[in-house]
Amino acid sequence: MEKTVEDPPTSAVLLDHCYFSQVIFNSVEKFYIPAGDVTCHCTFTQYFIPHLNDWIGIFRVGWKTTREYYTFMWVNLPIDLNNKSAKQQEVQFKAYYLPKDDEYYQFCYVDQDGMVWGASIPFQFCPENEEDILVVTTQERWKRLSSKTRSFSRRTIGRQKWISLRPTVKSRERNEKLVQGDQDKTEQLEHLFTEQRKDEKKLERTVEEMKQNETTAMKKQQELMDENFHLRRLSKNKIICNILQIEKERLEGENDLLKKENSRLLSYMGLDFNYLPYQVPTSDEGDTGQNPGLVYGNPYSDIQESSSPSPLSIKKCLICKADDICDHTLEQQQMQALCWNCPICGKIFPAREKQIFEDHVF
Repeated sequence: MEKTVEDPPTSAVLLDHCYFSQVIFNSVEKFYIPAGDVTCHCTFTQYFIPHLNDWIGIFRVGWKTTREYYTFMWVNLPIDLNNKSAKQQEVQFKAYYLPKDDEYYQFCYVDQDGMVWGASIPFQFCPENEEDILVVTTQERWKRLSSKTRSFSRRTIGRQKWISLRPTVKSRERNEKLVQGDQDKTEQLEHLFTEQRKDEKKLERTVEEMKQNETTAMKKQQELMDENFHLRRLSKNKIICNILQIEKERLEGENDLLKKENSRLLSYMGLDFNYLPYQVPTSDEGDTGQNPGLVYGNPYSDIQESSSPSPLSIKKCLICKADDICDHTLEQQQMQALCWNCPICGKIFPAREKQIFEDHVF
């Protein structure tokens, strides 16, 4: 077989997997002259779509795969497939590339994937004679070619019927799939709507619960604020109470210190604190000169007044327990005049030991 520089796309696909009725070859002669160019005419069917690298080859009858072509020519891709004239194609084979033997050949349309979409009836290349063209063949060869031709025709007709019915079957299956798909989608939509309604009701309940919880939380917050306010007031009152308690303790401490100081001074002046009568000054007694703030009287009144003793400065007699001045009291005063009595510890020092007494006291 003779090939051109650029080989066409072929495949090892067998005849059973090819579709011969999609491209129909027209005006195919029984004999062609090998010395002249051969023009091939073909027509595309309704469901066939040509491609850029489609080609038409000349094959010897009995071929098995598209690799067994003798020569080929590229097919011009039509611009507008909807145009009726675009369905008609014409390819011219040069005489130089045609076979020179008397075998039977046929045209085959092959696409870019190496699939055969159409095949013509068999023909021969015979030299031209001035007289009638005489074809001589044996009976056995003629039977073999006739058998191949009938088998090829039956196969082509069967495939053509199957291919013509295939779009209808495919359309029916496609429609059934579309209907089934629509039913499935409808059921899915109904299910989604049901779920959406359930979710909406659940959302409404959740919103209502949130509102109730918000109201309860606001009430609790107000109660906590009121309680916090009362606690602050109680805390403030407690702080004030603690301050007052501390101030009270401080004043009581100062009062105790003043009492001790007052007792010390009274003892230092020779007066017994336990035997001083408690007198509340009144306006009837006419004692305007005495300070009403002194509970136990003025301890220095016996010094500031004249030598006559006041009733406050007179002690009870330790012997006869008399409130008035008695002989025992005079004796005690005379003894006290002759000695020094410590106002703190009560120790008695003689009058001559004045310096020792002062060192002891101060």
